[in-house]
Amino acid sequence: MADPPSMPRLESALPAPPGQWERYDESSAVQYRLPGDDGPCVAAKLTVRPDRLGAAAVRVDRIAGCRRTGTTRHLDVDVAADAVDAELDAVLAATTEHRPGNGPP
Repeated sequence: MADPPSMPRLESALPAPPGQWERYDESSAVQYRLPGDDGPCVAAKLTVRPDRLGAAAVRVDRIAGCRRTGTTRHLDVDVAADAVDAELDAVLAATTEHRPGNGPP
């Protein structure tokens, strides 16, 4: 069983938001939100928090539009930070690629 990190440790390990992503540090989680163009839902959201009830150290919940798309758990804060960084970049690349005006010439 992994030991959940403190919020200050988790906050300092996580990356700055790239591109259009916005980061919100809250008392029990860090949220990354990518604003959407369609109504009240964000295009994407990652919520990163200590996994206090599970066997992992860090839990990452993913939302696309208005629906949950999954949860991953990581045994180590640094591994979680690397995974979050990769996810932020991948989603940003995918959403930028599909915006009007960003297609092939």
